[in-house]
Amino acid sequence: MVNRHYEDSGSTIVPYNSRDTDCRKVRLLKDQKSYEAVASRRARLPDKVLERMWELSPDDDPHVIRRIAWLFTNIGRHAGLRIQEYGMDSCVVIKYCVLPDGTKVMRAFAVKDLLFYDEDGVLLSGLPANRDCVEAVGLFFEIQKNRQNRQTQKFARERLFPDYCCATSVMEIVENAYFLGASPDSPACLYREGESTKYLTGSDMTDYFRFVTKLTFPNISDAELWLISSHSVRVTAVNLLHEAGKG
Repeated sequence: MVNRHYEDSGSTIVPYNSRDTDCRKVRLLKDQKSYEAVASRRARLPDKVLERMWELSPDDDPHVIRRIAWLFTNIGRHAGLRIQEYGMDSCVVIKYCVLPDGTKVMRAFAVKDLLFYDEDGVLLSGLPANRDCVEAVGLFFEIQKNRQNRQTQKFARERLFPDYCCATSVMEIVENAYFLGASPDSPACLYREGESTKYLTGSDMTDYFRFVTKLTFPNISDAELWLISSHSVRVTAVNLLHEAGKG
């Protein structure tokens, strides 16, 4: 409307041209739009929600979705995981990415991508029978959105607080996968529902996060609840890094 006013007045000056990327006004408006869009997309998982998730994850039935969702959330808040790095789109179909050379790579961690190290930093051959000898774990990323492919992140074992230890959660994920019939090449994101074995999905995580958030904060608005999604795991990790002065 502003441009039309100037044109109707016979002016040759156009105050705003969205195609002029060198124009300061265009850049400012674009930055503002981007800022508002990012701010309205997602939120971190509050500490009370994380604590409630842990309380709701049953030790007596460690293969159900509540337990597996908690374990991957605990791992993800340490590693800053994206959902495509640990979950599938479908609970019954394995999704693959295709590299430029045509190689098919499975989306999300395979069981073999979860690594274990002893006190000397020596890579062990899979999850050892003696769990106590594991002093660190590694997450091997065959493919990443940032193109840092075939990268390994390592996390030391935290024995003082095992319920919130990343390494302990990784060990349990592998135990669960093998219990449900996985091979080393199978997705690690398995859980049991009734008599069926399924893959954890982004929708599963979003629905469960919102369920626990609503349970924890009954008066939360729909707008605030909408900001909680599967990506909230990664947002939580970024916030934790910032709070620790490393962001």
